[in-house]
Amino acid sequence: MRIGDSIVSQLVQASLIAILLAGAAFSQVTVLQDTITLKTWNEGPPDINPWFELFPSEYYPMYPYTLRKTFLPDASNVAWRELTIENEYLYCRVLPDLGGHLYSCRDKIANVEMFYANPVIRKASVGLRGAWAALGIELNFPVGHSLVSVSPVSFGTQKHSDGSAGVWVAARPASNGASNSCSIRVRQCWNKMFGCTTAAMCGNHIIGGRTRP
Repeated sequence: MRIGDSIVSQLVQASLIAILLAGAAFSQVTVLQDTITLKTWNEGPPDINPWFELFPSEYYPMYPYTLRKTFLPDASNVAWRELTIENEYLYCRVLPDLGGHLYSCRDKIANVEMFYANPVIRKASVGLRGAWAALGIELNFPVGHSLVSVSPVSFGTQKHSDGSAGVWVAARPASNGASNSCSIRVRQCWNKMFGCTTAAMCGNHIIGGRTRP
């Protein structure tokens, strides 16, 4: 091998090592509690009487909950609590005051939402109790459009030893006492060439996703 070829070979090797080291750098994952202000149509008071059926029909048992079917024509700007999880590639938001919906998850590289992030909150009579809103991914348990679909739920944030972070939301409907929790976790991106992963675990179901730079 000629001296010139040897120098070129060493330079190529050094460049590859530098690229790999740069790709192996971890991006930090942050998890925070904040607020988001959204135009929200107002809701009137619920029915004062809990929904109780002497002879159960096709409806899911709701007692001791009341029906929420009074929707007003006026709107105002409301500051809702939100939990944000973010790394170099993903920016995800959860709304614990609205049933723990995964409100949005944005691909930061392309600056594109993975699914529609509704800029307004307008409830309609769709859920078990009536009130429901079209917001991102809904955490349905034990049936669709659950009793707490747009109600405050328990929540918290998590930091894990592997550098990942996440949020959890949970509810225990008073109608049956069955508890349900969902954890949404974003991991560090260990290699920029292969992107990173996010996963949501709800009950016994795991939903996984991956984004590339």
